[in-house]
Amino acid sequence: NVCYNVRYYDFTVSNGKATITDVDRSIRGDIVVPTTLGGYPVTAIGDSTFSSCNGLTSIKIPLTVTSIGNGVFSWCENLTEITIPKTVTVLGSGAFLNCSSLKNVAFEGDAPAEIGADAFQNVSATVTYPQGNTTWTEEKLQSYGGSITWETGSDHEFSLGDVNQDGKINAMDATRILRYAAKLITADKVDLNAAD
Repeated sequence: NVCYNVRYYDFTVSNGKATITDVDRSIRGDIVVPTTLGGYPVTAIGDSTFSSCNGLTSIKIPLTVTSIGNGVFSWCENLTEITIPKTVTVLGSGAFLNCSSLKNVAFEGDAPAEIGADAFQNVSATVTYPQGNTTWTEEKLQSYGGSITWETGSDHEFSLGDVNQDGKINAMDATRILRYAAKLITADKVDLNAAD
């Protein structure tokens, strides 16, 4: 593994895939985790990467990520919401440990195959998952060490920026947004949500 640093992020590369290993603790606000770093797709967020980043208020994780490590967002005391994409198959232990302001967690797809037993330790939040998704069994709808209210969300799955919902964010999406802004076309609710 080779270690790199790009702007706020430290990461390693293995087999052509990037794992974020640390961040500048001054990172703040609403964060969208990058899809690539150094030209490599970001597929994992390593253990304790964002731990104690108290300036964070919300996080959007890209579709490239499949694994969220142990304690990744632990002690992020001002984190209020996070969206977990349908590609995530592992959510580590203590991922949101002591995130005292966390109120909304949205899973966009299937239940991760692995969710750490105390992923939401000391958290009181509403966690949503897609309506009609049968992978969210009673076994998955646990408290994980917190006070969790499970609710079904919209039956529309969308990814931030993927306006035409083709699974890719590209020039076609940008063109649709620009045409909407110029009032050349109208948009339905899913388009507007994906463009937000």
